[in-house]
Parts: sequence; structure tokens; C-alpha cells
Amino acid sequence: MTAEQFESVLQEIRSKQGTPTPLVQVTTAAATVRGRVTQPDVDRSLHRRNPASPFGVVALEQPGLVPGPLSLVQIADIPDGGVRDVAPRHARNVNLAASAN
Repeated sequence: MTAEQFESVLQEIRSKQGTPTPLVQVTTAAATVRGRVTQPDVDRSLHRRNPASPFGVVALEQPGLVPGPLSLVQIADIPDGGVRDVAPRHARNVNLAASAN
């Protein structure tokens, strides 16, 4: 995946989730990582000269009240279609009154 492709996919996911830090799943040949995008860092100077540049790193943070460890993934390691939207999980049918008794 090129840096330009990554930014395009990330922008679509941001729009869909309505947040600058969307929850995504990134798949590489070595691993699959889920997390909240905290910092996509694409080499802007190289990006302007070569739109097909794969150079860049994306930081994914485990979501939660206390964020978990940060995972760094090189954009060059992400194949086409390797970034996708992950719908956040919500608590379902939690009856707080019943659990208090």
C-alpha cells in the first residue's frame, strides 16, 4: 500500500466513524493489529515527489479507559485492502438494577 492509498482509506474511515482517531484493523503479512489510529506519520516531503511512496508509519493504540500498548506498523508492510473499519463494541442489555441486588 502506498502512503497516498493509506491516507485515502483512513479519510473514508474517519468520515464513517465521525472521529479523527478511528478504530481500525490493519493486516500485514506478519500480523493483524486492531486499535485506534493515534498518529499516522507519512513522509510529506517524499510524498509530494512520489505519490506511490510507501514510506510512513501508523501508530495504533489499544482502546479503553486506560489505553494499552502502542503498536507501530509500517505502511509499506500493509497490502492493498489491509486497512479496514472496525465497529466499536457496545454493552448490550445491561441491567444495572439486577446486578446491584
